[in-house]
Amino acid sequence: SEHAKFGQLIIYMNRKMQYNKNRKDNNPEGGVSMKTKKITAVVLSMVMLLTLLTGCGMNKEKAIEQMGEALNAGYEMNSGKISAQMNAQVTLGEDSIPMELAIDGAVKDQMQTMAMKISGTIMGMPIDSEVYQLDGFSYTKDPSSEQYIKIQSPTAMMDYQKLLTLGQDEMVDLYIEGAKAAEDFAFSEEEKGLRVSFTMPQEQLEGMQQSMSSMMIDDVIPAMEEQMRASVKEQVNAMMESMQLDPETMSQDQLDALIEQQIAAVVEMEKQLFNSLKISGINCDMLIENGVINDQTMKMDMEFALKGLVEALGVTETTDIPETCALSMEIHSLIENRNEDIEIEMPEFTSENVQEM
Repeated sequence: SEHAKFGQLIIYMNRKMQYNKNRKDNNPEGGVSMKTKKITAVVLSMVMLLTLLTGCGMNKEKAIEQMGEALNAGYEMNSGKISAQMNAQVTLGEDSIPMELAIDGAVKDQMQTMAMKISGTIMGMPIDSEVYQLDGFSYTKDPSSEQYIKIQSPTAMMDYQKLLTLGQDEMVDLYIEGAKAAEDFAFSEEEKGLRVSFTMPQEQLEGMQQSMSSMMIDDVIPAMEEQMRASVKEQVNAMMESMQLDPETMSQDQLDALIEQQIAAVVEMEKQLFNSLKISGINCDMLIENGVINDQTMKMDMEFALKGLVEALGVTETTDIPETCALSMEIHSLIENRNEDIEIEMPEFTSENVQEM
């Protein structure tokens, strides 16, 4: 350890001074030199001691404690401006799809109000879109038509804390346990704050995986199911009315049964997706500034059973479908104006520029 090295250095200096004292006894002319060396040794000792004491101001336990406090504080975020850079690789069998995306936007009202601009490339093709969330609905801009696709947001009115913790109160504990067990945990004190980094061990990865699957299956998917049911019924009724179809062509019971069948297929697909989800790697790099994490880089590797999802939709010919879909991504995100009173610019959504789904 550093303290052991310091002790060895002091012992070495004492031996050198004892050696020089013996030389002085035999050679009086060496007195001035001996005095200079003793002063030098004392100065060096003080410098070393101060250096070590400075390093002892922060240790692994304190760094992990600060990280836990910052993660808890982050879950109390009500508003802020967000920017992120994402590089990802989607692997389907022997095929790979590169993705590079830049996200710039703002959130407020605990993510119930949101405006995001997304740009970048997928397989070399340019992407330029906008996503808004307002009053329980999401609006996604279609660049080709300049129309906004309106859908009920699957996370609207959901518990904000549950969203950020993946539905598990012990999520912060998983991070803390992972940091303690990580072989590569590192920390450094920088000008802006404390930076910590580590690779999540397998045991904590499995806990996070279970938490994510549990929240999606128990909370998000049921909410989506209800919203989907209401939305599809509304669309079908509007379609039948516009086409002036005779209601006797298909009874309401038959129509409802058909809708339920389609919804059940989608819900089953979503459940299989998260039941088969496997997180194989997470690497975290966080900068703790004023007690919160506003600068973070996360690398994540995951995969899910693709063929099973396709089969859940009723597709029988799946010979050419890869068994799994793998996603490897790196996201660097920044948060500014955290919990400040910010204004979010929204387009004016009208019947002319909104297409309901």
